[in-house]
Amino acid sequence: VSKLNLSNRVDENLPCDIVTGSNNLSGTLPLSLINLTSLKDLCLGNNQLTGTLPVWALWLSSLQTLSLHHNNIRLPSIVSGMSGLVTLDMSYTNLSWLLS
Repeated sequence: VSKLNLSNRVDENLPCDIVTGSNNLSGTLPLSLINLTSLKDLCLGNNQLTGTLPVWALWLSSLQTLSLHHNNIRLPSIVSGMSGLVTLDMSYTNLSWLLS
């Protein structure tokens, strides 16, 4: 995949894993990802993503792996409420926490 546009509606029938590392993705995570209720692995490392992990990420109850390494993503304190999350990779990220 050289480019992946997730700005429009995402089909909930997509595979349970999304791996788009090193694809020059930029901007914030699109709200349409909330439709992927069976998503287990979201690997978006080595891109140019910015902003804050959205609150709607809590509704991704099947999510086990979230890899955002090599990006500029802020994590709100709600990440502690992601009870199914087993792996959180934020290495080499300008990490900042929002305590709210």
